[in-house]
Amino acid sequence: LMKKNITVLIPTFNRSKLLGRTLSSLYDQDTDINIDCIISDNCSNDDTEDLVKSMTKPKSNVKITYIKQSNPLSPLDNWKYLISYIDNEYAKYLFDDDWLEVNALKTMMNDLDRFDASSIIYNTNIYAKNNDYDPIIGYYKYQDTELDTNLLIDSTLRIKNVLPVSPSAAIQKSNLLSEALFFSEINKTCSDSVIGNDFTMNFYPVFKGENCFFRNKNIINLWGGDDSITMLNKNEKVFS
Repeated sequence: LMKKNITVLIPTFNRSKLLGRTLSSLYDQDTDINIDCIISDNCSNDDTEDLVKSMTKPKSNVKITYIKQSNPLSPLDNWKYLISYIDNEYAKYLFDDDWLEVNALKTMMNDLDRFDASSIIYNTNIYAKNNDYDPIIGYYKYQDTELDTNLLIDSTLRIKNVLPVSPSAAIQKSNLLSEALFFSEINKTCSDSVIGNDFTMNFYPVFKGENCFFRNKNIINLWGGDDSITMLNKNEKVFS
């Protein structure tokens, strides 16, 4: 079988104690998948650089490229910086406090082929401080479904159950991921006050009419610490 390639983008800042778990999960993936992991370190002053060096394994299916920014970037600019490093057909963000289940990427790649999908969003397990970090397994209450604009609107308005907002839960065709990020920046007022960049990035392909799906497989773990997107989202209608 030919190896499959995926780019994993990790923006990070002062989270070496959590980043190690994120990187370890990449080494728990099927070795038939080549992983190009790009880390943009937004001027951390902890031991992030030493951690990444210690976890880099030259002769493996995981290739880590580490860039330490010389000047601080906004969080969105740090996300955007990573886009230029994508050179595979499919890519995903994986935030520095989240991690993958064993062989999650193999599941994703197989599902992309099976459904001829441009984007798939997965169910997640959430480890939140307000739940004493006891995991909530399969947090999102959906069965497998094709995503459309009506479902997204109903989900956002809480007419139906919420869908995963964190980009860690998604995989997309790389061109769509890039388009989504720049679209969210152009529509900054909307992104800031209503739905957030993460929502736009996850669901942009749906509004473009691409084949997009939710899969009820709990293969992503989201960490909900004090400074996590999962916990800081103030919009009650859009809770990631």
